[in-house]
Amino acid sequence: MYNRRKFLKVFFSTLSAGASSLAYAHGIEPHWVDWNSVPMPLQNGSSLLQGRSLIQISDLHIGSLVSATYLKETFLKIQSLDADYIVITGDFISYKPGIEKDLSELLRFFPKGKKQTFAILGNHDYGFFFNDPEVANDLSVLLKEQGITVLRNEHRLVDGIQWIGIDDLWSKRIDLQKSFRNCSPDIPSIILAHNPDTIDHPLWPNHFKGWILSGHTHGGQCRLPLLSPPILPVKNRAYASGKVQINLDQTLYVNRGLGHLTKLRFCARPEVTIFS
Repeated sequence: MYNRRKFLKVFFSTLSAGASSLAYAHGIEPHWVDWNSVPMPLQNGSSLLQGRSLIQISDLHIGSLVSATYLKETFLKIQSLDADYIVITGDFISYKPGIEKDLSELLRFFPKGKKQTFAILGNHDYGFFFNDPEVANDLSVLLKEQGITVLRNEHRLVDGIQWIGIDDLWSKRIDLQKSFRNCSPDIPSIILAHNPDTIDHPLWPNHFKGWILSGHTHGGQCRLPLLSPPILPVKNRAYASGKVQINLDQTLYVNRGLGHLTKLRFCARPEVTIFS
């Protein structure tokens, strides 16, 4: 009888803990944004941004799966920070027919940098199966109408920084030769690449100095504390989230994103990264 009572006590305690964890992972963490401040130095110790500020957001997944109210409130808070630059590293949408209505409504509140707002596209921005260029083109038009500069295998030189935007790896629209054409490896760069596996492409230029900003992984969305996420949508598991030193001249930062494909996050809070 004692053993049975002990077993039942342990069983129901475990069941209660599991239910509480699930309630937290579904109801709290998906909207509990981590406002993460990160210095952005070059290897020589100088600041790449030289006193300016940069905010990175990623993986919004605008659509029926992510609360529009949550995204709007987050956008307004980002705007209040008055950053010089804002970048969005892909996956604006979780595509469905008619997504333009949801997108247009939220884009009215989309945060803008004082100096520049850059964006690249992610795999979900190419529609079902990540291979519909019409979806990507229509999205690009909407973003440009809102004053957002979309970089698709191209670059801009702004304030002494090369801003290089690489199109999506999974959609097979990536063109590294075009992206870096007429760029100088002697000018510090901020490279936007949605999928961090892009860095392992055989044509990746390791001699460029600066930072690579990515998203795509959602930080794995769910993981146990101190352990690597069990599921990651990348080949290189070192690219789960946060800062990764690629070589002496290049630093990767993988943002965990604001949205989700399934409303579950555990030890992988949504993120806004504030670089300085």
